[in-house]
Amino acid sequence: MSVQEWCHLSRQIKFRHDYLNVRNVEFGENMENNECTRFATLNVGTLSGRLLEMVDMMIRRRIEALCVQEIRWKGNESRWANGYQLVCSEGDGLKNGVAELAAANAKSMHPRLKIVVVLLAIATIVHIILDDGAFFSSLASFNFDYHTSIDTIADGTSSTLNESFVESLEVNGTSLCPVTPPGLVGKIRVWMDGPSYDQLEKLYSSWIDKGGHSYPRHCISRHKVAIIVPYRDRDTQLRIMLHNLHALLTKQQLDYGIYIVEQVSPGVFNRAKLMNIGYEEAIKDYNWDCFVFHDVDLLPEDDRNIYSCPAQPRHMSVAVDKFNYKLPYGSIFGGISALTREHIEKINGFSNDYWGWGGEDDDLSTRVSLAGYKISRYPADIARYKMIKHSHESSNKINKCRYKLMGKTKQRWMSDGISSLNYKVIRMEKRPLFTNILVDLLYEESITKLRKTFPSC
Repeated sequence: MSVQEWCHLSRQIKFRHDYLNVRNVEFGENMENNECTRFATLNVGTLSGRLLEMVDMMIRRRIEALCVQEIRWKGNESRWANGYQLVCSEGDGLKNGVAELAAANAKSMHPRLKIVVVLLAIATIVHIILDDGAFFSSLASFNFDYHTSIDTIADGTSSTLNESFVESLEVNGTSLCPVTPPGLVGKIRVWMDGPSYDQLEKLYSSWIDKGGHSYPRHCISRHKVAIIVPYRDRDTQLRIMLHNLHALLTKQQLDYGIYIVEQVSPGVFNRAKLMNIGYEEAIKDYNWDCFVFHDVDLLPEDDRNIYSCPAQPRHMSVAVDKFNYKLPYGSIFGGISALTREHIEKINGFSNDYWGWGGEDDDLSTRVSLAGYKISRYPADIARYKMIKHSHESSNKINKCRYKLMGKTKQRWMSDGISSLNYKVIRMEKRPLFTNILVDLLYEESITKLRKTFPSC
């Protein structure tokens, strides 16, 4: 059924505060006035490649739980995407498989709430109940052959089950945000202090979801941006950066998430490999279309410096106070860079072999050129940054092999990068203001392989 139809259906079963309060179901503090809990059913025929689209749709339409009829589903499993859990159960030949897709916070806001799916031969009945047995409501979502055109489920609107889900969203969804976000002023305040995490959460948690994900509440963002930050042992800088970035990115009406990719200690730091890992893990988490690789010590000074990805790879940190707000050299691509998924796949990401400080950004610049792209930049009066002062870490000593590696970029760029990435995720944690990915870069395995080609490295 179309987006309009199932949204109409969800409105038929939403529950007012006073109705719920009779049964002692408490809402979370973030529920406002008479805002209603929404549930819906959808017959889509297949879930293949559609999970993230459905999550997007639920976010935009404020649907907290969705029962999806699935004709060809095989097996029983549970998976997560962007804070939503998908639980699938296969059918038995007479009955469709079904899936429940629910926001993680739906059950925390309604701790006694359960959704029970009853499978029948000709219909799926979804009961929305309390765990003490108090009955709320039920939905009937009838089974149809995947290629059948139907009239009417909720409001008489005609639809075809195999029509494009994305097209349906574009036609019936909320309007896109303006090309230029309203309220941009140019030069902005840069906070150089590092509030505690508790203070930051109080400032930003009302509009930032767990994992550091935020999106406009009144329009559909034009940009889905993953901010990927290579990190180790820079806690104060991280808090300062989070303070400045969240304030800016929400103002720019971005659908964004912040990923802090942390290298385990001890060991030689490898910034570029961490960024490759951030990309690989971020695309598993959400359907981002833009990736901003961001040093933790750089703070934007102008809100017109939009964190988005144009047709050509973008170098964002054009004018940094450390360099007197001048571009050090024309091919520089370090500090902060923005690339689409297509860009990253075509250039094979960053090199994995730059252990220690220096060289990886120039290597990336060469890859961009070899792939046929040109570096794009905002004007220097817009792309301005302050750098947080810090001492050089002993674990990030100058890479003495960097010039040897840079001299072989043309021969190695297609074999060294995303295509050859090896690592182990130790922990992935959705924190209130960011997603923390703690990783082991498998140094011994990696350096042994590198020394077969470069023995002195």
